[in-house]
Amino acid sequence: MIEDSLKGKRVLIGAGEEADVYLYLDGIHQGKIGRLPRREEHYGRNTILDAFLLFRKHQIAYLLFPQHNINVMGQDLIDREMYSERIRRSEENVYHSSIEGVGHRKELAKIQHLPPKADEVFKKMLSSGIYVHSGIPNLSVLEDEVRFFEVLEVHADLARETLQSRGMDQPAEAYQIIEAFEFERKLPFIDLDMLLTDARLRSEILGDYGKQQLAALYSREIGNTVTGDQKRWSALVSP
Repeated sequence: MIEDSLKGKRVLIGAGEEADVYLYLDGIHQGKIGRLPRREEHYGRNTILDAFLLFRKHQIAYLLFPQHNINVMGQDLIDREMYSERIRRSEENVYHSSIEGVGHRKELAKIQHLPPKADEVFKKMLSSGIYVHSGIPNLSVLEDEVRFFEVLEVHADLARETLQSRGMDQPAEAYQIIEAFEFERKLPFIDLDMLLTDARLRSEILGDYGKQQLAALYSREIGNTVTGDQKRWSALVSP
């Protein structure tokens, strides 16, 4: 069913345990997929920090293995919605993501083993520092493609080593994003809050931590791929 939102018309295409997944039909996110976490308390932490670091993890996973991960294209830090490129999905994955398939999805989530092709990819990414959700409902296996939808953790050192092992033609921004991820996850919440919301204080914070080299990265992201209404920010933050 099509519904109206402040961001445009959208249709629910997936109902997971922790988030609803929408396809945007018009507006600035037209054609993109939006993953909107549920805010109920029993679904776990849902702070700006959690949302932003999840965005970073997906960025890094896609940089290292674009053929096996989703391409995240934006993050709204007010409602924690993450946007990504639409990709092909197996018929089984489409069904398991539907409201009708939720019951079967929960049963599948208990299965520990992956199809051989997916298991090979899972282990390859794990050895490179990318730990994805291995539950059957969280991946799509097609004849020529394996895609994982949820990145749980990134080991920054291993990810950097993987880039280095691939030679000198790797984009400089890939290394910057990994460095930013390491930096952000260690920041006190108040400093991260100011880093992301106050352009006047951003350069000061980067200077205090000796991270001036990341200024250009944040300038490209904040207000573009990473958005949030600064006037409403403090009222919605859940420390």
